[in-house]
Amino acid sequence: MLIRPAFPDELGRAQSLLQGHPTAPGSHFLLCVKEQPIERIIATIPWFKAELENEPAELKFSIHSGNTTGLSESELDDLFAALEELAQEEKAPHLTADFPLVEEHSLFQKLTDRGYAISQTETFISADGNEAKSHFLAQKNELPNHLRLEPIRGHSPESFYQLATSEGALSPKQFKAYWDGASRERFEGDLSHLILAGEKVIAILLITQQGSHGLNIRIESISPDYEDQAELLSNALHQAAFQNCPDDFPQLITWSRQTQSSYQNGKAHKPRHTLSKTS
Repeated sequence: MLIRPAFPDELGRAQSLLQGHPTAPGSHFLLCVKEQPIERIIATIPWFKAELENEPAELKFSIHSGNTTGLSESELDDLFAALEELAQEEKAPHLTADFPLVEEHSLFQKLTDRGYAISQTETFISADGNEAKSHFLAQKNELPNHLRLEPIRGHSPESFYQLATSEGALSPKQFKAYWDGASRERFEGDLSHLILAGEKVIAILLITQQGSHGLNIRIESISPDYEDQAELLSNALHQAAFQNCPDDFPQLITWSRQTQSSYQNGKAHKPRHTLSKTS
């Protein structure tokens, strides 16, 4: 097996293995290539270097294999060694596996054995996307005349940053990554909405897309001054998001246990961990 950067004419084939999973702007691609009996791509590894102000650079990667059985132990060893060498070449002191894992997953043990440690833990709740969509679209939400609902597109993040981070579900570093594209997920400008009273943001719903079938509700926050109208404001935000979704999308919605979601249905899953290594 050979691990090398993708050639320009291979990018289409490399991206096809992603199966709709988003990548961060400016991502590069490593390929795992089997050379015999004929050359074929068996996995693509998008990577990017996240460089945030006043933070050490971080090289993030994910793995997408066209082989249903995945990569072998020796192939994974070669791949991780190549990524660790790449992080050193890029002078990125932190190398992060950008795919959260439950502790029982074989890659969790594989990475911890190589010196990776948990850098973030989240417990996700999931629900059927079509059911949630039908629930919110069936409602009649009439906002008072002095309030207006708008997508976040065209608004500066400073106008809603304080409200968006008030629940503690996202750190400042994570918020910036989701806003400026230093993450493979980013706040969707046409699905994420806010509600204003005059020029003040009083409610916000920030959504990212996961793969080709799912949405993740990253932030739902209502100003304490409007607590008596929280249900109306939340329902209006969700309805606006789903109105912009095509038919049969999303098939799945997820949100973190930390997120104050108004949707009452859903199933909690085991905690998932993001693993990082100091290079």
